[in-house]
Amino acid sequence: GRREGRGARDKGGRSAKGTQMMEGVVQVVAGEMHTLALTAAGEVWSWGDNQMQQCARSLDQPVLLTPGRVPLPLAEGEVVVQIAAGGYHGIALTSKGRVFTMGAGSSLMEEGEYDGGRD
Repeated sequence: GRREGRGARDKGGRSAKGTQMMEGVVQVVAGEMHTLALTAAGEVWSWGDNQMQQCARSLDQPVLLTPGRVPLPLAEGEVVVQIAAGGYHGIALTSKGRVFTMGAGSSLMEEGEYDGGRD
């Protein structure tokens, strides 16, 4: 759903549009300047510094200010069950025992391997 915060002293005025947020967060991890969240549905969301593609959502944006779903190449019925993060990388463990790495030292964002969800 969308979330919007309004303070008790708000006098009206312009309101920012709500941001699409993840639902049912079960785990949150942080690297040097990026964050990953895992939902109960087994989805990974990311935001923050992306200079080494540690958010795994864009090849050309160095900073991702809003959370977005990481489009991992999962098999039918496969979900992420656990996540971890380090300084400039992220790791996702799936229900089928596969491990995906994002960011420094990773091949997930290399040409031909993963395109950040682009067609």
